[in-house]
Amino acid sequence: MMTRTKLVVLASGQGRILEALIETYKGNLIAPQIAGLIASRAGIGALKLAEAHQIPCAIVDIREYPSREDWDRDLCCQLQAWQTEWILLSGYLVRLGPIVLGQYDQKVVNSHPSLLPAYGGKGMYGRRVHEAVLANKEKNTGVTIHLVDSNYDEGPIVAQRTLAIFPEDNPESLEKRVIELEKAFVAETIFELCRSMG
Repeated sequence: MMTRTKLVVLASGQGRILEALIETYKGNLIAPQIAGLIASRAGIGALKLAEAHQIPCAIVDIREYPSREDWDRDLCCQLQAWQTEWILLSGYLVRLGPIVLGQYDQKVVNSHPSLLPAYGGKGMYGRRVHEAVLANKEKNTGVTIHLVDSNYDEGPIVAQRTLAIFPEDNPESLEKRVIELEKAFVAETIFELCRSMG
């Protein structure tokens, strides 16, 4: 019997991508196993969602550590405790440190709500991205899935999917459409990555 790849999700928000993974992978014996959720802070929606589906959870809040290095070490220890093979950043707003990135080189994936390299980098997340896209009168936007390195949104691009911008779009409507695209796209891409790269 084939062993399922152990995927851990790191989140800072509601867990929309986590929810899509749970629904998409349910009952699929070759899909990645969601081995755990690590939250950047207490009280986020992703924690409630994971708990409702009996997914192991941990809160590793950088604000509770005397240094980034201590936080980075504890985060890595938690990932190792769950025998993590792949990591998905799902709206995770803390830049990973060298310990985790060294241990999981080329095994950390992020989903970004634009066609990188455009509209990426520090401070470009959530609705801010869509506001900037509309302010620049872009015709298209989309979702980028990329491997994570030590810089925000600069790792090698794995896949992109484009979405046309409608004349009537506003930041809220565009965000909603991008999220719907992102949910299916991330679940599909992570599945393929885990299958092809182990």
